[in-house]
Amino acid sequence: MWLLANIHQNIRLLTSWGGMMTPSMLFHGLRTVAGAAMLTATPAALAVNRVPVPPAFTVPDDPAGCVLEREGRPVDDAVLTKLGKQHGRQTVTLSASATIPYRCIGGILYRMQQAGFRRVNFHGM
Repeated sequence: MWLLANIHQNIRLLTSWGGMMTPSMLFHGLRTVAGAAMLTATPAALAVNRVPVPPAFTVPDDPAGCVLEREGRPVDDAVLTKLGKQHGRQTVTLSASATIPYRCIGGILYRMQQAGFRRVNFHGM
């Protein structure tokens, strides 16, 4: 809407001075405004897509041992290191039940630190 009002105002000013507006002048203005709009909108759109979603980890109530899971699948040290390189600067979430022993949670936090995660939010369920 702003673009059409701006074009109309430019045509009115030019014709009031006795000038003539050619179609090429009109389209030149459209290209300039459209190009400026694309340049200002593109970096913001790209910045949104570049931020990866940090992973969330859980420790299930498993009496057999201490298992770290992501999306219901066990995570070994190789996968944890790969995720640490990708998301190490982001804050990740670790959720566990209150019945999980502290030595299990402490060991998992140590593994996450060794994998490259800098910040871990712990949520007790």
